[in-house]
Amino acid sequence: MPTHQALAEAAKKIGGDGQLPQLPVTGDAELANLARVFNETSRQLQSRRENQATLLAGVSHDLRSPLARMKMALGMLAEEFSSPLMERMGRDISEMDKLIGAQLELARAQEREIAEKTDIDALLIDMVEAAEAQAPGRINLHSSPTPCVASIAPISLRRCIGNLLDNALRYTGNTKIQVVRRRFNGNIFIGVRDHGPGIPAHLTEVVFRPFYRIESSRNRTTGGSGLGLAITRQLAETHGWKVALKSRRGGGVCAWLLIPEIISVYNSS
Repeated sequence: MPTHQALAEAAKKIGGDGQLPQLPVTGDAELANLARVFNETSRQLQSRRENQATLLAGVSHDLRSPLARMKMALGMLAEEFSSPLMERMGRDISEMDKLIGAQLELARAQEREIAEKTDIDALLIDMVEAAEAQAPGRINLHSSPTPCVASIAPISLRRCIGNLLDNALRYTGNTKIQVVRRRFNGNIFIGVRDHGPGIPAHLTEVVFRPFYRIESSRNRTTGGSGLGLAITRQLAETHGWKVALKSRRGGGVCAWLLIPEIISVYNSS
């Protein structure tokens, strides 16, 4: 028999991690009817998500195939005739392909990844070293001494932190960036701190919208698709995490990823 608490928990799952539970249609008439409506809504949402995934997969194939042919044809023509216009067309094709890839990544961010035992610090060290190769001397990692191993979705975590690092590297000039890992009350906090121009307080949520850019300096010439933070937010919500931007004293932003204590955390042994 579905209870009010069971209905509330099921609704929270739909809004949070995308899982679509089915409730038993039993009990008194009011609750049974509510469960029936809830189940039908769940089925409709699931169908829409599946249709969206199928549509995006089709768009990816239908657009990327001719784009690849156009890029190949331009490459062959460039061997005989080179011009600024052809170079511009080549860049436009590459940009379209990148945007299609980012859109697909945003859609896939709604799919929950299976969690596995992961050494969070080892993952962060690997990511910082990779970022350091692109920007030597700009990035360092600071973590609490207690080892941090958790049952978590490692690929999704890499995507989230990678997008936050890419944003910090792209928009903060040559300033220093610090990656922080903390534990508090069982929760895991991972932060990416920068000393860049910062983000106005009233825009710290707006920037998570797809394709939103704060100002003209944040345009496609920087190499961004405008979907990095949207993908990070979607991945976080899908896996029950939280992501937020906080302004820093003296300028800059700290992007925090919170992994709540409901995630299994292993002892250091």
